[in-house]
Amino acid sequence: MYDSNQLMVGQDFWNFVSGENIYDEFIEIFEEVGEELRDKIKEIAKK
Repeated sequence: MYDSNQLMVGQDFWNFVSGENIYDEFIEIFEEVGEELRDKIKEIAKK
């Protein structure tokens, strides 16, 4: 249960915000997008 004196990060934060167990799916999506956009992200990071 959430206590307003706690700072949530990572899995606890995203599952709390979504109201369900979403963290693992969220990570999978980030990995897929990262793979698709890897070259573009590297190019932007060089600037």
